[in-house]
Amino acid sequence: MRLLSLAWRNLWRHKKRSLLTVGAMVFCNALLIFMIGLQIGNYRLMLENSLSVLTGHLQIQRTDYLDQAKLRLTIPNYETLLEDAQAVLGSSAIVAPHALAGALLSTDDRSYGAQILGVDPIIESAFSNLAGALDQGRWLESGPEILLGEKLAKNLNVGVGDELTLLGGGVDGSFAANVLQVVGIVNASAPELSRSLAIMPLHEFQFTFSAQDQIHLIAVRLPSWEQTNEAMNTLTPLVAARDDLVVRDWDELMPGLKQAIISDVVSALFIYLILAVVIVFSVLNTQLMAVVERRREFGTLLALGVRPGQLSQLVVIETALLGLLGLTLGVAAGLVLNLHLGSVGLQFDGMDEMAAKFNLPPRMYPEISWFTTLAGPILIFSGSMLASIWPSLKARFLPILAGRGGA
Repeated sequence: MRLLSLAWRNLWRHKKRSLLTVGAMVFCNALLIFMIGLQIGNYRLMLENSLSVLTGHLQIQRTDYLDQAKLRLTIPNYETLLEDAQAVLGSSAIVAPHALAGALLSTDDRSYGAQILGVDPIIESAFSNLAGALDQGRWLESGPEILLGEKLAKNLNVGVGDELTLLGGGVDGSFAANVLQVVGIVNASAPELSRSLAIMPLHEFQFTFSAQDQIHLIAVRLPSWEQTNEAMNTLTPLVAARDDLVVRDWDELMPGLKQAIISDVVSALFIYLILAVVIVFSVLNTQLMAVVERRREFGTLLALGVRPGQLSQLVVIETALLGLLGLTLGVAAGLVLNLHLGSVGLQFDGMDEMAAKFNLPPRMYPEISWFTTLAGPILIFSGSMLASIWPSLKARFLPILAGRGGA
C-alpha cells in the first residue's frame, strides 16, 4: 500500500508530462475502440447482406453440385428433407428451396442469357432481402411470372407488365419454353445479379424445366453467422443417410468473402500495431526520464532501507497507474463515441456507390461488444507494462552506479 501511495504521488510531480502521456493513451485507446468497432461492424454487415441475398449461411446440395452446377444434379422428393431441416433448426432459421437453370430470355428484338432462379415466393420473401429491393412492380405470387434484375430489364428493354419468352433445356433433356410476364424489377446491389438474375415461382420453374418435385439446393439463413458451425453440426446427421447429399457452409460456398475479410484484418492489424508501438515508446520515454531524474532520490531511499527490488516495483506500479488511467478514460471516450455512431451511423460523401460494390448499406455502424471495446485498450496496457521493464531495471541498478560514481 505504501508503494501504491508513493507511486501515485510520484505521477503528479510532473503533471504536464503525466497528463500528456495519459492523454496520448486515451486518444489511442478511443481511436482503437472506434476503428475496431467500425471494422467488425462492417464485416458483420457485409457478411449478412451478402449471405441474405441468395446464398444463405448453409446449403444442402448434391455432393458434386458445387464443382459442376449441372441442371440434372437435383434433390428429388425434397419436401420431407425441407420440413426436417426446419424442424431441427427451429423457427429462428429460414429454410428455403432453390432451383437454378440457365436459359435464354427473349423479346421481339432482343435476347439475353440469364440465370433463372425458382423460389417459393412466401419463404423467399423472408429469406432474401431481394423482396425489399424491388425498384418497380411487386413480389412474386404464382403462375407464369418473373422478376428481373435492373440491368437485365434494361438490356431486354422490358418493364413491368411486359411479356418475354424463356427458352432452355429441361432436367430430363427436353425442351424448356414458357411465356412469362414481368411483375417486378429488382435493384440488386451486386452488378452480376443485376445483369443476369431472373426469379420465378418454384412451381412454375418445375413445370417449365420438367423438374417436378425436384430442386437443386436447400438454402438456410440463420439469425447470425456465428451460429453457422452449430447449425451445420445439427444438419449433418440429417443428410448422412443419403450419400449423395452434403451440407456446405458460407465459407465453402463463397471463399472469396472470407479471404477479403482476412486480408483486410491483416492490413488493419499492422496499423493497430503501429499505434500501439508509438504509445509504448511514449510511456517508455516518460518512465526513463522519471527514473534518471530521481537518481539521488532512489539513493536516499536505499539508504533508508528500501530494497532495490522495491524500487523496480515502484516504477512498475507507476506505469500500471498510467496505463489504468489511460485505459479507463480511453474506454469511456471510445464507448461514448461508438454508442453515438451506433445510433446515428457514419456516412461520407460519395459513400453510397462504394458501399454498394461491397454489398453494404450507405451508413456504417460500429459494433459494440466486449471484444471491440477492450481489445485495443488491453493491447496498449500490455505494451505499456512491457515498456516498464527497462525503466524498472534501470531503477534497480541506477542508484548503485550513481553511488560508485560519487553522484
